Amino acid sequence: MTPDAGTSRLIWGRRIVLSVADQAFFSGANFVFNVLLVRWLSPEAYGAYAVAFSVLLFASGFHNALIAEPMMVLGARKERCQRRSYYRILLLGHLALTFLISAVGLAVAAVPWLGPAVRLGLQGAFVALPTLLIFWLARRACYLEMRPAVATIASAAYATLLLGGGYMVRQSGWLSLFEAYLLLAGTGLILGVGLWAYLLRIVGPGDTVSWRGEVHAHWIYGRWVCGSALVQWLSTSIYVPLIGTFAGLTQVTAYRAVQNLVTPLQQIQIALGQLVLPWASQQASKGGASSLSPPLRTLMIGFVGFAGLYLIGVAAFASSILEAIYGTAAFAEYTYLLYYLGGALLFSGMGDAHGLMLKALNHPRFLFFMQFITSVFTLSAGVYLVQQRGVWGAAIGQLGVAVIGLSVLVFTWHRLRKVSRGCQPSP
Repeated sequence: MTPDAGTSRLIWGRRIVLSVADQAFFSGANFVFNVLLVRWLSPEAYGAYAVAFSVLLFASGFHNALIAEPMMVLGARKERCQRRSYYRILLLGHLALTFLISAVGLAVAAVPWLGPAVRLGLQGAFVALPTLLIFWLARRACYLEMRPAVATIASAAYATLLLGGGYMVRQSGWLSLFEAYLLLAGTGLILGVGLWAYLLRIVGPGDTVSWRGEVHAHWIYGRWVCGSALVQWLSTSIYVPLIGTFAGLTQVTAYRAVQNLVTPLQQIQIALGQLVLPWASQQASKGGASSLSPPLRTLMIGFVGFAGLYLIGVAAFASSILEAIYGTAAFAEYTYLLYYLGGALLFSGMGDAHGLMLKALNHPRFLFFMQFITSVFTLSAGVYLVQQRGVWGAAIGQLGVAVIGLSVLVFTWHRLRKVSRGCQPSP
């Protein structure tokens, strides 16, 4: 191994460790916050919180599609001297888009047939959305600048502020469904503004980029991802509202209580994606699909190996873990859900690795087609399963979505590679 290769491995090893640490702080804080809310709120109130958060994720998908994800692909190809101007355009776009989304969301939250608890949860979620997303966007921009250490420090601060603030509000007796979202909003505002001030300072002054050109480029890339945001929610996240509709908000709480045990793995998935996508985008611009096969294999092997060990450990002590973290044995009867949700996570993790490479190749439309197929499955078989079997049906539906999604993406990837090889000139 050459000295340069050794140094490169050390640098990437450090970045991976920091990326996982960042996600550990961030997802760990959200995990603990959710656990505390299960303990502190009534089952109906936490169920409404979970339903509202599911809708918030749906709404944030459009922000991710039009701003955050194109930033990781298109922004990675910007010269450093263009970054400050580019970031300012992103921030203006963020403000305009989140104001629009929140206005529509608050109007929907006023619909009377939703029920008082769900209406209150939606109001809190859409009040929190702009400041939450400005923090999420800033964390991702840290990876664009290859500064995972900064993101890690910010996530550690996020954990401190969110959990410390939650404890103080609980002690004061003011904690409720709406106040939980206000805590998220305040934490996101403080850290989001601070991170963006830092990012704009380190890139320094430079060349100006055309805002019309950037809006057009983001739209060309993001329109497929925007469609994906809708169909992805319909294929996966809609299961929480479906449970609330057909089985009740208390069953939502039980489902989320078990699902929280596998959430850390999803966050590790996200962490690796944030780190790898800008690099993979640069590699793809030079070497095409063939240059991405080795990192795809590495991602697949690493994630499946780690996730498998984690799930085996959690499943072995599931009842004890649930009782310890929630302070009640009420969720022990739902431990069987882990086998379905864990399997779904393994399959979806392998699918996400393929999807990451397709994004790097600037082919987000293939993810839209995959998610459209899985959304058809959810809206037919998935709805029937939840209606007939409640939380068990939802878990089976999630597993089905993951298996179908992986199958479509593997087929697409191999077809794309075959076409790519066929287009190469003969030696």
